[in-house]
Parts: sequence; structure tokens; C-alpha cells
Amino acid sequence: MEGDEPQLDTLHVLSTVCGSVAAFDVRAHVLGASHAVRIAYGDRHFWEVLSCIDLPNGPLASGEYPSEREVLGGTHRYHFSVRYETYDNGEPKLLAALKSQASDTPHGEIGTWRAFPQGSAEYVPYTIVVVNACEAGLLIRSVHSYPNSNTVVYSTTHLTRKE
Repeated sequence: MEGDEPQLDTLHVLSTVCGSVAAFDVRAHVLGASHAVRIAYGDRHFWEVLSCIDLPNGPLASGEYPSEREVLGGTHRYHFSVRYETYDNGEPKLLAALKSQASDTPHGEIGTWRAFPQGSAEYVPYTIVVVNACEAGLLIRSVHSYPNSNTVVYSTTHLTRKE
């Protein structure tokens, strides 16, 4: 969503982190089963907002969502992908690795996460967002875990400068 500001004051923001990553000013928010990331480049900005509620049946899963487009006044390319994983034996390794990375981010990277200690699952649900620099832009990764259904939703966004 380019230009428009989501009404975060009407949402339940659980965790926020702000910082500079490469040439971008970034704000990442955990909103329960959702996340929002604001990316600013110069005087332009856009938002990525992902809600995982009913995600397997929604527009992302069906391919109706435009996974690639121009943003920031046409200067950058935005590519979004999502995948679902079910697991049987313990907490997925990628979830644990991203949780660790979000907790201890090096210079030039930001991350935030929130645990939701509820329910009767063996593992605690998490929402994790990590933003770091990559070749020619940004890499945004999120994990939304649902231990009661043994499901994890992984999203990956690449934001790259157009050639």
C-alpha cells in the first residue's frame, strides 16, 4: 500500500521496532497474527501489511494478490511470497533461527517478535519480523506460528532497486 497510512491506532500493536536498514527507514510492527512494515526511501514510503487470519483460503494462497509490482514511485520492485508448512516433531528450525535473529540483530538489521503464551499447545505461538539488507535492497522475513494446528506461515519480501 503506497502512500496511505494504515490506522495503527485502531489495531492492537504488540511490538514495534524502528531503524535504518541500507538506505531505507523501516518500522516493523507485530499485530498478533499479522504484521505491518513501513518502508521509507527519501520522501516516498509504502506499507506491507499481512494478516494470516484465513490466509490458506485467501487471495495470497489463490494467487489473486499481485506478488510483484513497482513501488516507491517506480524506483523499486517489490516481490512477495508466502508458504505454509506443517510440522510434527518439535518447533521448526527456521522459526527458532528467526526468533534468535530478531532478538539479537546486528548493525544494519532490525527485528521484532512477540510470543503468545496461550492455549494448550506444546509450543508457544510466535509472530516474528526481521528486516535486513540484501543485494540492491531489502529482505523482509516473517514467521507466524500456530502450534495448535502445527502450522507455520513464512513470508518473504524482496525490495530491490530497478535497473
